[in-house]
Amino acid sequence: AFVSAYQVNLSGNEQVVYNGTVAYNTDFGAVGEVTSFVLGNNSSNSGELAGALGEVIIYNEALTATEIQRIESYLAIKYGITLNRDYLDSDGTILFTADGAGGNIFDNDIAGIGLEECAVELNQQKSMSQNADAVVQMSNSTSLDEKDYLIWGNDNGSLVTRNTVDVNSTSFTERVDRVWKAQSTNNTGTVRLAFYLGNLGGAPADIKKYGLVKSTTPTMANGSMANYSKTI
Repeated sequence: AFVSAYQVNLSGNEQVVYNGTVAYNTDFGAVGEVTSFVLGNNSSNSGELAGALGEVIIYNEALTATEIQRIESYLAIKYGITLNRDYLDSDGTILFTADGAGGNIFDNDIAGIGLEECAVELNQQKSMSQNADAVVQMSNSTSLDEKDYLIWGNDNGSLVTRNTVDVNSTSFTERVDRVWKAQSTNNTGTVRLAFYLGNLGGAPADIKKYGLVKSTTPTMANGSMANYSKTI
C-alpha cells in the first residue's frame, strides 16, 4: 500500500490518501513553519509503524491534483497497486483508464510494465498486481523504450465459473469467466505472459487444456485463439 499526506492549501484541510483514496480529511487550520519531521512514528515516539517503508517522496511545495495523480500512478505501477483513477505518465498522458466506480469494468487487479527513467526513474520490467486474487504477470518485453508502457486490469469475473455462452464455438467451447484488458502506450514489443494457476478454481494440470483467447472487444465470442509457446 502507499500513503500520501498533504495540506490542500495553507489554510485548508489536511488529507491522508491511501492507495489513491482519501482516507482522512480534517481542517487543523493554518500550518506554521515545520521545524522537525517524523516518519513512521508520532511526535511523542509512541506510535511506531509496524512494517517497512519501500519508498519516501517529499516535496517542498504544494502539488496540484494532477501532479499527485502522476506520482500515485508511478508508485502504483512500480508496486502493483490498484488505483481508483486513471494512470498517468510524467507528462499527464493517460496510460490506463480506471475510475473505480464501475464505469470502467477493467479496473481490478491493475498492474503494468513501463520505462520512464528520464523523469521518474521507473524501469518496471516485470509486474503482477499485489492483490490476493491476481492471476496475470507480464515480463520480458522485447522493446521497452522510454515512455513505453503496458498496463492491464480485469473485470473481476469469477475464477471458478466457466463461461460457455460468450465463446467462439469454432475455437473453444468454454473459458474462465474473467476477462482482462491490456492497454499499450507506444510499443512494448512482445512480452512473456504468465498465469498463476493457484488462483484458478479447478485448474487442470494438463497444459494441452489451456489456450489464450484474444479479442479487440470485451466480447470473447469475437475472439480467437492466439498462437504461442506454452510451459507449465
